Amino acid sequence: MRRQAHRLRGPLHPFDQQTADGRETALYDNLLKKAVESIVSTFRKRMADGLQSSRSFIIPNHQDQVSDATDFELVTWLVIKKP
Repeated sequence: MRRQAHRLRGPLHPFDQQTADGRETALYDNLLKKAVESIVSTFRKRMADGLQSSRSFIIPNHQDQVSDATDFELVTWLVIKKP
């Protein structure tokens, strides 16, 4: 995550301090990785359930299947922290 060099004031100031202005985001990268793994796992379970429950189930094309983190693009962060 690259951020502009200037420091933000206000509600993001503590987050900027905690992440060294966005340079040290390992904690948040790990949380994001876990979220993507959960999405991939849910997609696979639903596909397996569909195959087992119906003869008319259609497997999505390979390019439409979720397989790993490269299938996602992080657009922005939403930081929600207790005051």
